[in-house]
Amino acid sequence: LLGVLREDGAAYAPQPGLSGLAELVAETEAAGHECRLELDEAARGIPDGHALAVHRIVQESLTNVRAHAPGAPVEVRVLREPRAVVVRVANGRPSGGRPAVQGSGRGLPGMGERVRVYGGSLAAGPSGEGWAVLARNIKSLRWKGKASID
Repeated sequence: LLGVLREDGAAYAPQPGLSGLAELVAETEAAGHECRLELDEAARGIPDGHALAVHRIVQESLTNVRAHAPGAPVEVRVLREPRAVVVRVANGRPSGGRPAVQGSGRGLPGMGERVRVYGGSLAAGPSGEGWAVLARNIKSLRWKGKASID
């Protein structure tokens, strides 16, 4: 194992966080989706582990939109509540026809596991003419302030 690690030579890079959300949105826009990102300024101070969880939830959600809802508009919201952060990724009606992509079935369970590590919950399902993912109550955060997802 050590030999493999030494031979790899891969550069160490910081884990992604909230600063990488704009890049995820840009990738989704490049794939033909109109995207809107709302990142609550107060959320920028969350700990690195929480920021990584948020990044991965948004990343998986946008991957699902690109795979299963061609051309659908997307809204990404990351807001801070007292002792929690709320992530909502919602897409509208697909405009690119029916997707031919079959998922692996691991995306939503993986997001749920990531959220539960921080004492939170994940809900996903139909919303309006599209689909929404809502991760809420990612706890163990200590700050003051209020925000709402609605």
